[in-house]
Amino acid sequence: MTKLQSPNFHVSKIRFIILNLLKSMTKKELKQFCIDAVTSQAAKQKPVIRQIKFLKTVKKGKVVIKNQSPGVAFDQFSEHQHALGALRVLNNNPETFGPEHRPIVEFAVDNVQTLILRKAKLQAQQQDASDDSNNAHQNAESHLISLTNPENGNLEMTKGQESIQSLKNPRWKTR
Repeated sequence: MTKLQSPNFHVSKIRFIILNLLKSMTKKELKQFCIDAVTSQAAKQKPVIRQIKFLKTVKKGKVVIKNQSPGVAFDQFSEHQHALGALRVLNNNPETFGPEHRPIVEFAVDNVQTLILRKAKLQAQQQDASDDSNNAHQNAESHLISLTNPENGNLEMTKGQESIQSLKNPRWKTR
């Protein structure tokens, strides 16, 4: 309760946690269960799942079996209505995995500081990508400008460029 009252945490509208999963469940199976849960309520909906993340069991000094999850996963939808529909269908439903494994589904509590860092990192990556494309475009333009000599309009090439051009076009004469 104190976590929910703290300004550092908030309940996500599109991300939920699923507890009591089968140990042998894979990401594909869980994704299909979630999509089927949403489409069972609204057949025309096409839910988009952004992320599925299983918690890993980490034990010091012990070998962890690769294909086994501890039975806990996070699932993130693109829209709140899809997440809510999946939550309503999957939560405490004995038909999902059988009467022994009723999944417990609830909206996840996210750390605001982590979300801010993730958003800043994503923006920095997008900024770097746009800067790289702009720099590549400017470098290509400056390279083309430097290849032409404004006095006589002929192409001036360095020896490395001449050898590359001669491989592409055998009629190209080197100086």
